[in-house]
Amino acid sequence: MKRKSKKAKKFPERATAAINDRSVLCFQATMMVIVPPIAVRMSKDPNLQKYDLSSVKRLSAGSAPVAENVMRTLVKKLSLSMVGVGRQFSSINLF
Repeated sequence: MKRKSKKAKKFPERATAAINDRSVLCFQATMMVIVPPIAVRMSKDPNLQKYDLSSVKRLSAGSAPVAENVMRTLVKKLSLSMVGVGRQFSSINLF
């Protein structure tokens, strides 16, 4: 009997930005901390203007480098006062 290979489910492209935006809308968050793939999706999402993200004043993206043009686009779209990009060590040698 042949075993059927399972196809990996593709996560909808719009889902991550929409989920993130809903939580910001619900709690009126003033700061968003996101990962670079979400930053890229949000910068390219034409529907981002539909959400009321006026409470967000600061945005921080971390764990990997983010292109400057992506962050500039988000600053313009969200009217941000502060943007930060940071990276942490994925492994630390204590010796």
